[in-house]
Amino acid sequence: MKRLSLSALVLLLSCTAAFSQRIMKVEKTDGTIVDYPVKDVKRVFFEGEELANLVISTNSVSLKVGETSTVEITSDSGHYTIISDNPSIATAELNVTTIIIQAVAVGTATITVTDTQSGKTATIEVTVIADDPKIDAVAVDLGLPSGTLWADRNVGANSPEDYGGYYACGETEEKEVYDWSTYTHCDGSPETCHDIGSNIAGTQYDVAHVKWGGSWKMPTRDQMKELVKKCTSEWTTVNGVNGRKFTGPNGNSIFLPASGLRWAGEIYYVGTWGRYWSSTFYEDDPDSYGLDVDSSEADGEGYPRSGGCSVRPVR
Repeated sequence: MKRLSLSALVLLLSCTAAFSQRIMKVEKTDGTIVDYPVKDVKRVFFEGEELANLVISTNSVSLKVGETSTVEITSDSGHYTIISDNPSIATAELNVTTIIIQAVAVGTATITVTDTQSGKTATIEVTVIADDPKIDAVAVDLGLPSGTLWADRNVGANSPEDYGGYYACGETEEKEVYDWSTYTHCDGSPETCHDIGSNIAGTQYDVAHVKWGGSWKMPTRDQMKELVKKCTSEWTTVNGVNGRKFTGPNGNSIFLPASGLRWAGEIYYVGTWGRYWSSTFYEDDPDSYGLDVDSSEADGEGYPRSGGCSVRPVR
C-alpha cells in the first residue's frame, strides 16, 4: 500500500479544514441570500421528501429486577434520542442503534425513541417483575376441566380472607381516587379509552403478573365462567369476614371475600358484595368483565374499568 507523504497529508488536512469553514449560500425567492456555515449543516433535503420510518425490533419487553435487555433500531436515519418516562422502574441508554434497557424496580415504564431528523417516534413498553417474589399464596387445584389453578388469596392480601388491594382494570398500583379523571388508560372520559388489547393477561397491564411474577396472571372471562359453572358456591364467613366459598369437583375450595369496590375517594359494599376483575375487556366498550359475589349468587357483569376492584390471580 502506498503511503501518503508528509506534504500530501498536510495538504489533505488543510483542504478538509478549509471546506468545513466554507459558507453554503442559499438564495430565497425574494432575492435575499442566507448563509449557512458548512460545519453546521447535518443534512440537506427538500420539503416533502419522505424520511425513513422509525422501526424497532420490538415494542414490549418483560424483565426481572436487575436484568437488562436490548432493542435494535432498524431504520436508517442514524440520529436518535431515547427517554424513559419512569427511570425509577427502567432506564435506557443508546449505543449507536442499540437501546440497552435496565430493570430497576417492579412496575412499568415506557421508553420513547425519537428520530431527530424526521421527528418520528416509537415506544417500548417495559414490565419489570420481582426477581424472586415473596408470595405466600397457594395455587389451589379445584379439579377444573381447563386445569386452571386459582390463588388462595387476592393480590395485596396477607391471608385468604384479607381483602387485599383495589385496582382499576389495567393499572398496577393503588391510588386515592378511582374515576375516569385518574384512569391511566384514557384521556379523562370513557369515550377516550386507550386500546391496550382485549385481553391483558400476562402483559404489563396485568397487576397479578406485575406484582407476583412467574406464571401468575389475571383470570380471563372464560376462566371466571368456568369457576362459577363447574364449582358449587355458598355464602359463608371466615374469621369474621363474609364472602363466597367455591368448591371444585375434587373437593378443594377457595374463598372470595366480599371486599366491595372503590369509586372516587370512597369504598362501598364491604362485607356484603365484592367485585373481581378479569383480564377481558368488552369490545368497543369502556367496561371490563368481572365476577360479582354476594349472599345470593356469583355472577359475571361488566363494570367501568376505572373503578377499584379486587384481583384473584390464576395460573
